[in-house]
Amino acid sequence: MNDFDGQQIFFSDQGLVQNEELSEEHTREQALKKFKIFIKEWSNKNTFYYRERLLANCAKGEFFITLDIDDLNAFDTRLATQVRMKPNEYIPVFEQGLKEVYISLRVMEEEE
Repeated sequence: MNDFDGQQIFFSDQGLVQNEELSEEHTREQALKKFKIFIKEWSNKNTFYYRERLLANCAKGEFFITLDIDDLNAFDTRLATQVRMKPNEYIPVFEQGLKEVYISLRVMEEEE
């Protein structure tokens, strides 16, 4: 009876969830463009939350932001689904997007 609850873990995709959203994935270039728009334009209570958080963190030498997947889902459901389903593929794209947004924001600040 002890062998029944062994230490093995198995995974089986039974196809209970339709992957229709993934059949129409954003390309990496589209995902990068959408994510950059999200970072620059997502607002919460009249504040561009992620843009301001990125600038504040970088000013402190902390080169990251914490992203609420629900915010991304509200912005673009397909993109949020792709991140949840394929994080190894899309997190590096998002990291690149953050770098590009930070550089563009710094250039804008210097021009003012």
